[in-house]
Amino acid sequence: MSALRISVAILLGLTLTACDDESQGRAAPGDGGVGGKADDVDGADLDPDIQKDHLRAVGICETTARRDRERTSELRFAERTEIEQDRIACVSDANDAVRSALALTLDVTAPQLSDDVDNAFNAWRSEHSKLCATFLDAHEEVLEKSISAVDAGCVAQAELHLAEAVEAFADLGGGRASAPDAKAQYPECYEFYELALEDVGADASSEIPEAVTDAVFQAQVDGTELLADCIEEELAEAIPVLSDRVLDSYPGRDGTQVDQALLSAFEDGAEGIAQVCDVLGYASADGGALGVQQCRTAAAMWRHELLGYVVPEVAPEEAPAGE
Repeated sequence: MSALRISVAILLGLTLTACDDESQGRAAPGDGGVGGKADDVDGADLDPDIQKDHLRAVGICETTARRDRERTSELRFAERTEIEQDRIACVSDANDAVRSALALTLDVTAPQLSDDVDNAFNAWRSEHSKLCATFLDAHEEVLEKSISAVDAGCVAQAELHLAEAVEAFADLGGGRASAPDAKAQYPECYEFYELALEDVGADASSEIPEAVTDAVFQAQVDGTELLADCIEEELAEAIPVLSDRVLDSYPGRDGTQVDQALLSAFEDGAEGIAQVCDVLGYASADGGALGVQQCRTAAAMWRHELLGYVVPEVAPEEAPAGE
């Protein structure tokens, strides 16, 4: 599959085919944790058409919504809301169609999680729906009827990110999409990851190859966890701006309570979505503990994008040209 992020691919309406793992640019295989390293087992033998069908279905949803938006004035907020609601239903159906494929892989890689796919998908949707509702309070038109289109659009974006997460971290029978590039977009946070790789410990010089492999792998897991934590902390730095905007629309509210509500929303969202990543991270043969932290990193970046969708003033900075 192309190194293009899946969101770009499906927005262009491309039908992508599977490719071998060597073209994926994936990180080293992850630790299976509860069942040994994930690279000690094979994943389920899935038909690559499962992935193709998923990409094709999501692509149709996105291109249809884009076409309808282009034909509909922003002033017609009821129609724009309906477009986004149809988009939510469409992408949700496409995502739900791969639940059983994920469960089949988990039967092999982490059997104790194979029954958790439904709960994981539902939790992703629930947590992001609550985040969208929180972000909306900081939108300049929160008290206008037109906010319904922004609300539905935010939920639709979150469903699209679930499709991205599935394509980037789960095995659907073909090659996987690239996750968003944290190094280019969050270079200061990425330094934590690099420092963790430098601090591998004494086992890195062991004469036992397995000990060296384990030490390097654990450093990757620890570094990626620090990277995810850092990005989540950057998200929380938007609270003062968001709080001011909420108070502009609701001047009777208490500023301290608004700050605390926003902080709780970020923290609860991160915790809930991390539980989803426990499932997605193990839903591939080369996933495991590292896949979980890679999913957390991507999910934090996507939450930042979601925040920027609702409140453009606090959108993530674009990566430097050429990155």
